[in-house]
Amino acid sequence: LVGDGVITPPNSVLGALNSPCLQVPESWNVCIAVAILLGVFGLQRMGSRIIGWIAGPIMVLWFLTIAALGLYQILLNPELAAYVARGFNPEKVYHFFVLG
Repeated sequence: LVGDGVITPPNSVLGALNSPCLQVPESWNVCIAVAILLGVFGLQRMGSRIIGWIAGPIMVLWFLTIAALGLYQILLNPELAAYVARGFNPEKVYHFFVLG
């Protein structure tokens, strides 16, 4: 459990920095990741409320963006919307996870 708590934050930050959208030079990845993690853990000393206050609106924006992009794709391809709807059918979910 402790090992997971130690390795997950750097992996998440480095994964985000290696995104093709950011184009961060490889030599800067570790420096930027350390700075981000020090900032987050430094703010955490003031209480999780501060982290939530900062990250909460960002997460809401992120989820709304994902929802809007998904809806946009469904509207562009209405013939494929039935496949999306199947994902909400409990019978199909059971079949996928239990029966393979």
